[in-house]
Amino acid sequence: MKRFAFTRFAAITFGLFALVAAIAAVPVALERTGNIAAVSALFGMIAVSAVAGALLLPGRATIAMLRRTAIRTGTGPLITACALVMPIPMIVNLLSGLVPYWLGLSVTGCFLAAFVFPARFYRDVVDAPNPNITSHEAGMLMGRKIRENRLFFWLFTTAGVLLFASLVAYVIAPQSLPSAAWRSLGGTIAMLLAFVTTTTIMLPFFQVTPKGARARTWPGLSVLAGFALLMGIAGYRAILLDVTPAIAARMVGEDVTRSYQILSVEPRYHQKFCSARIRLMTETGPFELCNVPAEALDDLAQENQMTIAGKATWFGLYGHKYRIPD
Repeated sequence: MKRFAFTRFAAITFGLFALVAAIAAVPVALERTGNIAAVSALFGMIAVSAVAGALLLPGRATIAMLRRTAIRTGTGPLITACALVMPIPMIVNLLSGLVPYWLGLSVTGCFLAAFVFPARFYRDVVDAPNPNITSHEAGMLMGRKIRENRLFFWLFTTAGVLLFASLVAYVIAPQSLPSAAWRSLGGTIAMLLAFVTTTTIMLPFFQVTPKGARARTWPGLSVLAGFALLMGIAGYRAILLDVTPAIAARMVGEDVTRSYQILSVEPRYHQKFCSARIRLMTETGPFELCNVPAEALDDLAQENQMTIAGKATWFGLYGHKYRIPD
């Protein structure tokens, strides 16, 4: 696929996703009550998503407008604006769950590659008013740095693989109930790992940026680093708090049966990869149990407690049967 064909595809699909997510979220948002600041922020994100969708849907006309803007202002501010808008439709879509999470993530990934990093769309745009480097030029400088320093190559590659593995784990991780001790410790380790890997990947991009271009290039890199950090935290938490207890339980776990108070049963709930949700009160606080079998939901709908049978270790419980206590 040619570069401009890809950027048109990325703009149109992301615009459609943003507009659909905004429209579907309005009825849900109207039912929300609470702090006026929180509700205002919610409707603000819906508005941003709707405006972004309306602007990007025309495709060819939008791309021409963005190119003219990039020539006048430089690519840095435009990349920063795209990076700031990029996660908002994903957040808005969480309200309704109308668009499958995997589809929203794929569309957002195309938009990321086209307009944020490596920003194929801006590759031949010359920043006329001020000194700057494009994301493509930053990538070229990074490639040179990787080739010249073998130690850095291995650090950069390892960090990239770990970050990618964390995102995969976030999508496919099994459900576990971490113990109170491991939930606290594992959460802290996840934050540290996300910070170290994100820093290892992003810091060299800051270092290779020429001094005269930093004022206009670093804001976009900072937004991208923040987004990678948040995704890394979510992914590493999935590895440590879901995957690790499940693997430990399968290897050395003891058979256990535990009962928990039911806070709510939501058979029609659907969001991200979670459907048919039950909220429980565990020793570590409220816990959301997703994708519960339909037969278990029918039995639990009118009950105050449920029993989870499974295997447990110090890391937590990995359950495989859900039933009403005898």
